[in-house]
Amino acid sequence: MDINFFLFFRKKYNLMLSSINFIIDSYDEIKDYQLRNNIEGDSVIFTKDQTIKRNCIMEKIQILNLIDICNSHIKNICNHEFIDDNIDIDLDNSQAITYCRICELTEDEIFK
Repeated sequence: MDINFFLFFRKKYNLMLSSINFIIDSYDEIKDYQLRNNIEGDSVIFTKDQTIKRNCIMEKIQILNLIDICNSHIKNICNHEFIDDNIDIDLDNSQAITYCRICELTEDEIFK
């Protein structure tokens, strides 16, 4: 398999991870809202919410593992072309980084 295969899958897994994080955060917000407003929720709904959240957390772990597998393959097969760049940390500060133009992994990620 070529690098494009792993880059495609890593991109899709990262999109899935964002969606799962949104779902987990939404369940946390629901719980926080209930606690802040002293709302006694329906125990069936609360139990179902917690079950879905727990399943999402398990799925998140699996997706993170898949991203790691993709990155491992990408590190090994990419013909890295490094770029030096600066990224903004905040309005007044930036940080120098070196990353690969092809796979977008940083030099630290590649050589750790």
